[in-house]
Amino acid sequence: LAAIRTDGVIVAPIVTKAGSAAFVIRGGANAIGPDDIVWIDSFSDKDLARILNGEPGVAQSSGWLPAYAQSNKAKRNWSRVISSTGSVVWDEFFAPIHARLAKLAMPPGAPLALLPAAGLSILPLHACWRKENGVTKYLAEDYTISYYPSAMALASTSQKLLRRQRDHTEASKSLLVVANPTGD
Repeated sequence: LAAIRTDGVIVAPIVTKAGSAAFVIRGGANAIGPDDIVWIDSFSDKDLARILNGEPGVAQSSGWLPAYAQSNKAKRNWSRVISSTGSVVWDEFFAPIHARLAKLAMPPGAPLALLPAAGLSILPLHACWRKENGVTKYLAEDYTISYYPSAMALASTSQKLLRRQRDHTEASKSLLVVANPTGD
């Protein structure tokens, strides 16, 4: 809990065969309570598998993984799947989490640490979207999103960042560059 930024929130979803839940915990919390859990009973591991693998018998792949595998050959389908997946993930999974964030009155641009588990970690959750007053709004437009593979990784990087900020030395400055070496 101490690793959650005081001005931010952590979202740690869990998908099971019985449904899903997401821990949505605001920075500064001392304990986790029932209000920190968003239940998403209608979204199970079968729904996640459908999003990742697509609908059986569909001529052109509707699933994230097969569409990605064919993205060099079928760019239009890949673009279509990116968009449709973002909408489906919002409608079926992320909308109740967003409602909880709204209840917490998180300001625009607030830090949101995502800890997606299992197949959710493959999906660009920041790109899930909804229509708001006829305009497409992406999750990434609402918050400053960071991904972490686990709470332990979040705690470790938070501690390292605090040490660097405390040191204020020239050696503590760093740069992260993300590149696409294959240009695809």
